[in-house]
Amino acid sequence: RTLVDYKTAKRVYPETNFLQVAAYAKALEEMGHGTCEAALILRLPKKESDPEFEVRNVDAPIDSLFSTFLKVLDILKWKQQVETGGLNG
Repeated sequence: RTLVDYKTAKRVYPETNFLQVAAYAKALEEMGHGTCEAALILRLPKKESDPEFEVRNVDAPIDSLFSTFLKVLDILKWKQQVETGGLNG
């Protein structure tokens, strides 16, 4: 199975797009759709002036990317707590 994530941004942003694809892959697995052996990001132009389409292979292991995704999610939740005063107890 290959997971394909379609994007319409000006470019592929591996630092976020790869983590997002890993989360999609894990969600599919948890929903009983099997394991993804490969993942691709397909960037499509939104307007005629945008760059041509681009295909990027997600070449890092999904498990490793998903672990990083969860850490980033924890940091985001912590940041939101700080911003709302939730850490002042």
